[in-house]
Amino acid sequence: MRLTLSISLLFSVIISFAQEEEQTITFSGYFFSEDSIPVENAHIINYRTTKIVTSDSTGRFTIFLHEGDSLMVNHMSLEAKVIYANKNQATQNNHYIPYRSYELNLVETEPYRRDYQNFNKNVVKLNREIRQVGYLTPKYKGIDTNPYDPNPTNLGLTIGLSDIIQLFKRKKK
Repeated sequence: MRLTLSISLLFSVIISFAQEEEQTITFSGYFFSEDSIPVENAHIINYRTTKIVTSDSTGRFTIFLHEGDSLMVNHMSLEAKVIYANKNQATQNNHYIPYRSYELNLVETEPYRRDYQNFNKNVVKLNREIRQVGYLTPKYKGIDTNPYDPNPTNLGLTIGLSDIIQLFKRKKK
């Protein structure tokens, strides 16, 4: 009786392992970006077993799992995507994954605004001092305007070293 029970238990364990092996499939394929570039180092995570596999330099991956298992594909520069295991050949499992977009918001701080205002005040002051020396009236060019003049004959304003010294000398009252 005991021998019969042991044999039947052993037989049921062998059958369950055999059925487990029959359900396990080799799922393989390729990952490409939306520009058809192979995706290297994409992580494929099996939701059921939490096993992780990584794609190679050609975008190819191979994982052993059950048919119909859910897999998440994750890569730093691509969107996360869920795919399902099937028995198709690797060449039929081409997955195109769109790029992940990162949007950075502008962060403006109070010191930045203060520096911006001081810079514009200094440009106005410098232009006033250049006019006092007697040069032609320069165009105001702050950081809001394009400093490049499309007119090739306008070479700009040239100031010599002696003129610069004159700008910073204090005038006697």
